[in-house]
Amino acid sequence: MTRSPGAIAAIGLGVLLLAFALSVDFPKTAQGFKGDEATYYSLAHSLARDADFTFERKDLVRVWEEFPGPEGIFLKRGKATRIEWIGQPPFFRWVKSEDPKRSRLYYAKSYIYPLAASPFVFLLAPTASLCCTRCCWHSTCSSSICSSPPGAGRRPPRSCGRSRFSEPRWSRSILSG
Repeated sequence: MTRSPGAIAAIGLGVLLLAFALSVDFPKTAQGFKGDEATYYSLAHSLARDADFTFERKDLVRVWEEFPGPEGIFLKRGKATRIEWIGQPPFFRWVKSEDPKRSRLYYAKSYIYPLAASPFVFLLAPTASLCCTRCCWHSTCSSSICSSPPGAGRRPPRSCGRSRFSEPRWSRSILSG
């Protein structure tokens, strides 16, 4: 079975990107957090180490072990929810009430990126975010190149170029020196 040059190039690029991501001393190079990165970083570590979405003191201590500390983490109070039967369409409704533990806090940001990054955090702690970003970026570009029809030119889609939305700011600052 012969491999296409595009597949070989995609694999080579993936190995190169992963090697670069693993070689960077992320906490030293990043020089702290920018924007809401501390929230995502702390949430990914909480998912990888505690398997929960709650913010506790140990989550903050974990951040302090690698960084000078976050300038802010977005948090919110939780709600207790239950489904209640109402007897008429739509037959059910969500009932929200205050969380029984008023001192419990949750992260107030989207959970999809930390969920994707948590296996990387579990295996590669300090460089995990950079490795996850590179793997997601590479898999998106490679799948679109390798799945295009044979006569389509096999060019990467425009979304694979370096745009300001393709990677987090800390990743761009590391790449630009």
